[in-house]
Amino acid sequence: MAFTYEYPHPAVTVDIVLFGYEPGSPLEVLLIERASDPYKGRWAIPGGFVDYDEDLDEAASRELHEETGIRKGRLSQVGTFGKPGRDPRERIITVACTALVSKKRCRKQAGSDARHAEWFSVGRLPKLAFDHSKILKLSYRQLVRDLTEEPRLYQMLPREFTLPEARDLFSVVFRNPFELRKVRSLLIQSGAMEVKSRSKTGEKLYTLPPKAFKPLGKQAFGHA
Repeated sequence: MAFTYEYPHPAVTVDIVLFGYEPGSPLEVLLIERASDPYKGRWAIPGGFVDYDEDLDEAASRELHEETGIRKGRLSQVGTFGKPGRDPRERIITVACTALVSKKRCRKQAGSDARHAEWFSVGRLPKLAFDHSKILKLSYRQLVRDLTEEPRLYQMLPREFTLPEARDLFSVVFRNPFELRKVRSLLIQSGAMEVKSRSKTGEKLYTLPPKAFKPLGKQAFGHA
């Protein structure tokens, strides 16, 4: 049975703040250039409307796949944004989700409402549409919390990795320079173990089984 209401009600969307890591490059975020109004030609966070018979998590996973080609990805919900007037078309409430992915795994592609998709350095962003600057800022804070409480950060590294590889990852994602001494200390605190074998360069190798991970406070990475 169909139900209708006498009063107007909002539409619901999901926005996906996708941070990308590549060794030796700054932390980046995937944005799309809008192909139509409102904000035609402006860059925005990729996203879309939630289908009538679709769960929020399903909608977020669908949008992730449509924009990147990634079928499975761990998304964290950042929050709900529903300030009146945030979208000039109609009353729209959006649920923002975020994730960190390896850029090598991504096949960036623009959805039907975008001209194209592009990676941008988090430190050098264009002017964004809607309230997406606020959403992106809060998404980064959520990302930092997630990566200190769960072993997802180490999934960006090879199964066995060196201290310099870990240092690059920490420095890029947390946007803070790290010394090798501190990196080794953080690895030990988080449950990583030295591997008896050595790399081709003679450096010690480390590994971190997901079940051995111990949560770290975000202060450990220089964030309050």
